[in-house]
Amino acid sequence: MLIDERDGRLEARQRGLLTTGTLGVLLAAGELGLIAPGKAYRRLVEETSFRVSAALEATFLEQIQ
Repeated sequence: MLIDERDGRLEARQRGLLTTGTLGVLLAAGELGLIAPGKAYRRLVEETSFRVSAALEATFLEQIQ
C-alpha cells in the first residue's frame, strides 16, 4: 500500500498491511534503475504540495548518493 498519511499508515499496519511512502517508492524505483530518484524528488517538491520532514529528507538524500 502506498500511503503517506500518518493515521492511515498506522491503521494499515494494525491490519497487517505493508506500507511504504512516496520516498520509499522513489528509492525502490531508483534501485531497479527505473528512475533517477534525485531528479524525481526535485520534481515532486517543485511541482506538487508534497511535504517531508527535514530528517526524512536528509535520510532519503543520503541514501540516493
